[in-house]
Amino acid sequence: MPSQRKIGRNEPCPCGSGKKFKKCCLPLVEVIPLKQVLGDGYYVTSDHLKRVNPFDPILVLENLTALAFEAEKEDVNRAMDIFRKLEPLAERSGMLGDFLNHWGKICYNHPELGEDGLAIMRRRQSFYQDKDREQWADASMDAADYLCLLGRWDEGRKEYEKLLDKMPDFLMIHIRFARFLEKGGLIDDAVHQYQQILKMENQVEEYYLEMAAEELKELASRLSLKLDPSIQEIVERLNSNSQEENTFDEFA
Repeated sequence: MPSQRKIGRNEPCPCGSGKKFKKCCLPLVEVIPLKQVLGDGYYVTSDHLKRVNPFDPILVLENLTALAFEAEKEDVNRAMDIFRKLEPLAERSGMLGDFLNHWGKICYNHPELGEDGLAIMRRRQSFYQDKDREQWADASMDAADYLCLLGRWDEGRKEYEKLLDKMPDFLMIHIRFARFLEKGGLIDDAVHQYQQILKMENQVEEYYLEMAAEELKELASRLSLKLDPSIQEIVERLNSNSQEENTFDEFA
């Protein structure tokens, strides 16, 4: 177990930056009682956090990320400042991917950040591009949605279309593109995306089929759309299966 001794202000910072503690992470951790864990497993498990040194870089990162999300409720710019200060620590700790996921989440919810928010999303895309195919796709979809929120709908649509060309087998792209198209008022195109998934009924996971069926059913009901009979049959059957599974889970 790591030593629990207090680290001197003039000692090297435990984060490994090479700077003195007082010039690096001390200002970040002084606002938090020693050993208090504010986060809920943003980077590692809560059990792991309870065992580490009070000035362990991961504990600092965890707690300050929690404070950033708390600050977001009142002042998103303060949250952004916290994330900017934490970025070097996240990189040195080998947690930059998770860190950018959390930072991107805040940006996604605040289109008023404009280009600053988009820049963080682009960095998240770049980080995952050659590392994790699904994370890269998720980051790319978030960026496309954000472009829509910025009023750059055509750019967002092109991003989705490029994604579908590169990853036609990643069904979440079809579902999120359908939602994107619906928001843009292109209802027929949105319906087409859902239908593309349902027509692959025997080739894809039940999870995505049921999600597409539920969302298409809700869209058709809300807008009084008449679906193709074969698609309608699939939608009704999948929704029925989903309801039966939920009922079974309640009594299990």
